[in-house]
Amino acid sequence: MDRDGIITSVKVKIDELTPDGVALPLEEIIGPVLDESARELLLALPSRLLDAEDLNLEGIAYSEDKRAYIPVPNDFLKIGKIRFPKWEKTVSTAIKEESPEYTLENNPYTRGGWSRPTVSLINKDGDTVLECSKVDGSVAEEKIPTEATYIKELLPEELPDMLIDSLGWLAASKVLQITGNINGGSAAHSRYEANVRLL
Repeated sequence: MDRDGIITSVKVKIDELTPDGVALPLEEIIGPVLDESARELLLALPSRLLDAEDLNLEGIAYSEDKRAYIPVPNDFLKIGKIRFPKWEKTVSTAIKEESPEYTLENNPYTRGGWSRPTVSLINKDGDTVLECSKVDGSVAEEKIPTEATYIKELLPEELPDMLIDSLGWLAASKVLQITGNINGGSAAHSRYEANVRLL
């Protein structure tokens, strides 16, 4: 659906929840809220529901403490799946650098191993990379991932059609809250959550 169609869909949802209407120019509010809502929706959904892209492995680097560093592309939103040959499971969620889990990963006694591998999204030398542990970069057959995908950031008009209704309710929720209609915003958010559960 094109952007104008999505904006119209958001207006219809707002009208449904506000029979008296909204006195503000909605287009000026909806436009900026759409991109934010699309990002929030994509982050909330499980990666299995979204189309994944292959990560470019040309710049992969390895450290002596058995970690691999995969550079992320500019349109990176979150990981799809990452798995190295010796890992006993696939990782589909990245740990943030500022999280307590990442602190545990930097402790040699609590760091994950082959049975509990981890992927962390970190800043290394000014670049954003995925830090994967545990990976033995000195063994050729162990250092290339068998699976390495990511979910890219999409504009609202690039979303699959099955997500447009959920996007509309989320954007309507945000617009109603911005305009001071807290109850309407809460009702729209409930409809968004109900739609996401059905996906």
